[in-house]
Amino acid sequence: MASARRSFLQAAASLAALSTVPAARAASEWTVLQPAPLTGVHGGVGWHLRLGALLAFDAVNAAGGVHGRFVRLHTLDEEPGRVAAQVREAAQASSPVALLGLNGRQALAELARAGLPAQLGLPVVGVKSGSASGVGFDAPWLFVTRGSYRNEIEQVFRHAATIFARRIVLVTSDDADGDEVTALAQAEAGQRGVELVLAPRHPADTARVAEGVATTLAAKHDAVLLATNTAAVALFAKLYRAGRGRGQLITLSSAEATQLALVVGPQAARGMVISQVVPHPRDPKLRLMRQFMQACQRYLPDTANPTLTMAEGYVAARVLIAGLQRCSPNANGAALAQSLSATGKAALELDGLRVSLQREGTHFRSLSVIGGTGQVLF
Repeated sequence: MASARRSFLQAAASLAALSTVPAARAASEWTVLQPAPLTGVHGGVGWHLRLGALLAFDAVNAAGGVHGRFVRLHTLDEEPGRVAAQVREAAQASSPVALLGLNGRQALAELARAGLPAQLGLPVVGVKSGSASGVGFDAPWLFVTRGSYRNEIEQVFRHAATIFARRIVLVTSDDADGDEVTALAQAEAGQRGVELVLAPRHPADTARVAEGVATTLAAKHDAVLLATNTAAVALFAKLYRAGRGRGQLITLSSAEATQLALVVGPQAARGMVISQVVPHPRDPKLRLMRQFMQACQRYLPDTANPTLTMAEGYVAARVLIAGLQRCSPNANGAALAQSLSATGKAALELDGLRVSLQREGTHFRSLSVIGGTGQVLF
């Protein structure tokens, strides 16, 4: 990992030197690309990541930008299998400084297989995925802004011990994320003497959970760990409650918790425990979240409400802005990568939130619960 990061930074330094132009000729804007799903089962996540990033960029632009240059977000509706081609075409047209706000490991893996971030000297800042295996967290050009599945599962099992949950059903998808979560949950359950029941996995990127619900209702259990997408979690909760399931429902951050009650109604969502990797958007104790809410009041459309996914997009964008602020006014993506890597093993302090960019993501860990009115309590 360390040698790969050094090699990438050496290449990035060469690209930075070759691409640097006099300040008088520098572009008036920094362009940031976001390949993200805007339709389909993950479309809501892509839009919320976009809105969160826009809040950060709108606020910094209103204050004069970074080194006098505005930051503009160009979002691409990702096409699975063509993400690398989409990014390459957009990069040729706009000379971006970074990639931001990706959702899940698939798009990241496509970019890595094409060697695109290294070729273009583009850092990838923030990906909404807790995966620590494969290309994701091992890529020297990736700067992590959220916690991992491992951290979330450890926290969930600690909570399960406090409610005396000794038999837990795991519901997840039939893909690489499901493999990783299953292995982590099995290891954690073994260490804690908890019996883990594996429900049939549902097809990836779908909400086809009926078989998993039936298996869960038929099994003796104290809690259900839902490690899948928002739509699948929502439908599972609806069918499970309709079937008189009484176990404690717990979901990882792969689901957008603040939207669940809107989908299934407050009664079905009530009492669900949520694993968070970013602070609650309305938590006034953290200066960063106070700034987030101020930006929401100024720039968020009236039809939208703050969500945890928006907060995650906002945190990633604020990390990117902090990196640009430490660069020269005419820096490119390679220089930004060097700036972000300069934190080394130290955590970036982001108005009260500590973010370790090279491995651990945010130092924030929390569990919340959905209240009787459908609001995520904190």
